[in-house]
Amino acid sequence: MVQLLTKTKTRYDNSLAFTEAVSVCDLKKTKLLVKKNSPSVIATALFDSPTDCSAILEVLVEHSDQETIQRALKQDKFDKQPRVLRLLLAKCDPEADDAELVELLRDVCDVSSVAFAMETAAFVDQTPMIGLLRDKCDTRGKRNAAARAKAAGHDGIVQLLKSKRARVK
Repeated sequence: MVQLLTKTKTRYDNSLAFTEAVSVCDLKKTKLLVKKNSPSVIATALFDSPTDCSAILEVLVEHSDQETIQRALKQDKFDKQPRVLRLLLAKCDPEADDAELVELLRDVCDVSSVAFAMETAAFVDQTPMIGLLRDKCDTRGKRNAAARAKAAGHDGIVQLLKSKRARVK
């Protein structure tokens, strides 16, 4: 019984120490403790973290669980930070069964976050992502994404972005 209480206390201390490390932007401690916490604790820290620590946000997005993020976004209990949503949207892959999460994030994100994600998708040749984000993006974002795709040599994406109707294969 003593061991059980000790384990519970250790788990509580890990999540508390992890939350404190994220709030004070301690990258080394965050990287160490992120593996010892549950996906729900990581998702909570992700949406509650300060937005000026981009390295910590990237670590949290890297270790976040898609299902937990999806539940958190549907519950609408977090303060949705555009920078966090932008990183999550750029991480998603619609070909790997993330299409539902991409659509959910697309509806929650602002236009500039969608434009950033579309530029990233154009650069790495993610045609399904372009198809999902194309409707929500403004003309300027489409132009910037087309320029990034052209620079990367993805002519199919350039044609897709410049056409009137989406033709995703």
